[in-house]
Amino acid sequence: METVNKEESYNKRLLCTVCFRGNEPNRKFCSYCWGRLVLAVEVSPDEEHTIISMVKVALLKNRLVVWGSFTAILLLAVFWAGFSFWNKDPHLGPASTAISSSSTLNEWSMQGRDIGRTGYYPGQVSLKGELAWQFDTDAPLKTTPAVAHNRAYLATGDGRMVALDASSGNVIWETKLTGPVDSSPAVAGELLFVGLRDSRIIALDTETGQVQWSYDTDNPISASPLVSKGVVYVGSGDRYMYALDAKTGQLRWRYRTMAWQGYSAALGNGIVAFSGADNKTYLTSAHNGARRLVFRVSKETRSGPVIRGNTVLVISPVLIRGGDNGALWAIDLRATQNSQEVWYRQWWTRFWFWGLAPAPPSPEGLIWRTTVQGALFHAPAVTEDTVFLGDHLGWLYAMDLITGEIQWQNNLESQPKSSPVVLGDTIFISTADYKIRALSVENGEEKWSFKANARISAPPAAAQGILYVTSEDGTLYALK
Repeated sequence: METVNKEESYNKRLLCTVCFRGNEPNRKFCSYCWGRLVLAVEVSPDEEHTIISMVKVALLKNRLVVWGSFTAILLLAVFWAGFSFWNKDPHLGPASTAISSSSTLNEWSMQGRDIGRTGYYPGQVSLKGELAWQFDTDAPLKTTPAVAHNRAYLATGDGRMVALDASSGNVIWETKLTGPVDSSPAVAGELLFVGLRDSRIIALDTETGQVQWSYDTDNPISASPLVSKGVVYVGSGDRYMYALDAKTGQLRWRYRTMAWQGYSAALGNGIVAFSGADNKTYLTSAHNGARRLVFRVSKETRSGPVIRGNTVLVISPVLIRGGDNGALWAIDLRATQNSQEVWYRQWWTRFWFWGLAPAPPSPEGLIWRTTVQGALFHAPAVTEDTVFLGDHLGWLYAMDLITGEIQWQNNLESQPKSSPVVLGDTIFISTADYKIRALSVENGEEKWSFKANARISAPPAAAQGILYVTSEDGTLYALK
């Protein structure tokens, strides 16, 4: 008969098959993980110690495999983000031409007049608001004409590009397009650029109106093109900002964003600034599209940015969701950030919103922010030292460009319907009562106004003593 050593039997322990910890022989549930000990195995204390050591080693190996895989995936994601945003081709050669759409002294060759979109002409212009001539079309006009080579180039709502004599309004040529046009044209050299609803940007000969090339994006284009150093910059509804060779239409680079790019870009000091239908403004290299900064405002913008010197101006309709106060943000054009900073700030802001962290620091690149009484829907005009913009309550503001301090404000008693432009000592802005108003830059007091037959929703252009105003009744008015 086999004899059982009572001391050895007493020292046996039940090894839990869930957590691999030893328990007293009379237990039904594990004292560590509370798993049932139905399948528990009797082991000696020495065997228990050996098994636990083996389990710890196995768990450590598993953890190393899991964390190693996670780290590899994370590094791959960071590398891919860096490749996507920064590793643009630094060896892009120059464009095949050096033309620019920035206006000369007697031109207004693009919406906003210059590549910074400032809407400012420094010379003095004597205008009285008298009608010199008008040109009628068959559909609403929502674009600003480009004025160059003594011609006014008009993109129409009835699907045409028309070249008019700038002095008389006589038609020089017209080219039939595929449909209504929402994009204001730009002239650079002997080429005319415009975006179309059929998703193309096209270049036409300014003398004949013949199409020289076209480039097809995947969605309609409503933004106004910008041309600098032989490169055309334009955003599309497919969420990309495109840079094309102005002479050939060949793609140089494109930048993917997270929203529809329907607002016009601005450029300064080799940096392109653009905003889409979200709350982000992007600053990228004009040469290769490499990302420099993504700046978030409080709510989605309703207009493209403006650049004066090293300052980028961006509007936000309201500062706080559900509020009425719009905000104007001034951003340093030279600011940079990396993708980790973007991710870090997003989460810090979320934790702060949930009450789990202190308020985050000011966004990278912020110079100042000024709030106004009403919502903001239109980009400002900027002179050498002053910013002019209107809110939806009818207030017109003049702000110091360096500090953002409001210098004066004037109630127009009618809601602005377009961005203002400044010619010398006069501000021109359209309002909801179908008027284009001429106001003093000193205090906003009205000098004169001209009433159209319908709403004026595009900023005017001016050249050689004539102000060109389009309205939604399909009429281009030339005022002297």
